[in-house]
Amino acid sequence: MNRRQFLLGSTQLAFASWALSGCQKLGSSTWLVSAVKDNDGKFAVVAIDHAGKLINKIALPERGHDLLALPRKPGHAIVFSRRPDRFAIEVNFAEGKVVDSFTSQNDSHFYGHGVLSSDGNFLFTSENLYEAKQGVLVVRNTDNYAVEARFNSHGIGPHQLKLMPDNKTLVIANGGILTHPDFPRLKLNLDSMQSNLAYINSQNGELLNLVEPLNKHQSLRHLDVSLKGDVIVGAQYQGKNNQVQPLVFLHRQGNQMLTEFEATQEQWRDMQQYTASILVAGKQAYVTCPRGDNLYFMDIEAHKILNSQKISDCAGIAKSSLGITVSNGFGQITSIKGQVNNPQVNNHQFKGLHFDNHMITIDSA
Repeated sequence: MNRRQFLLGSTQLAFASWALSGCQKLGSSTWLVSAVKDNDGKFAVVAIDHAGKLINKIALPERGHDLLALPRKPGHAIVFSRRPDRFAIEVNFAEGKVVDSFTSQNDSHFYGHGVLSSDGNFLFTSENLYEAKQGVLVVRNTDNYAVEARFNSHGIGPHQLKLMPDNKTLVIANGGILTHPDFPRLKLNLDSMQSNLAYINSQNGELLNLVEPLNKHQSLRHLDVSLKGDVIVGAQYQGKNNQVQPLVFLHRQGNQMLTEFEATQEQWRDMQQYTASILVAGKQAYVTCPRGDNLYFMDIEAHKILNSQKISDCAGIAKSSLGITVSNGFGQITSIKGQVNNPQVNNHQFKGLHFDNHMITIDSA
């Protein structure tokens, strides 16, 4: 099953949970967490330990997208629905159950991502005001997930967002693509779309800095931020199939332009116009390209591609004690350690599971 096949099918399951036989829990450790689809077409979220043991599997009503660890609650994470759905749930993976849930407001839907404030008191989610054709950042408290404020995202189609090292500024990739829940996967404005990277004051919604890619069909989607404040952002190109464009950019707040990473035309072509997850680890960035079946290693300071590792349909990526850990749509978790030019690669296979686009680590209970 490839990722395009993975997109097909759905289930109307109510929230439910169960522990799988033979699952084991480590004591003081961390777990890998990802949304999945199983061979029966049912959606779920799973936690896996670093020995390759499945901790538990919790059913989802529809397809999940990204997840967010809750540092105050070891073993817990929020699972966000994939656009244009409206549900988000808090899961206790140690006990294998849903402990809370919330939805987008009636005039909006989620884009699958969220981030916490530095003190953990507030949750920011990227959402779409579909009738107003406007992106919005919704602020909720983390006690009961009640909405406290809504800020303009200063673009259409806000996707992934991160908190900058100053702990006050949010950086958000506005993908530029207009969507509507009545037409779930249709892109309604490709002729006029314009993506951007926006920096927003998390306390009052003030726009601090905004930069656009030179090609309006470069839809900025996923990003990560270094400790120095370097923003690495990946694009999904919405132009003609035969056009080759740069897809990974570096930006420093205050600069007026995105800086594309140095790569050959062949490397950009091999990405097949699509980047998925971005991960920053030290001075390197890692980019998964499921259509091109490649994980790319990138030097942030030199802003160039260093190497790549062939991993079929790779998408989710996280840092763990195993090294850089990558998931794919064939139920495989790949761990990578060692030098960029000579990586050590190990695989765990999970039969009957197909991992979705994102993966995180959480502290176990």
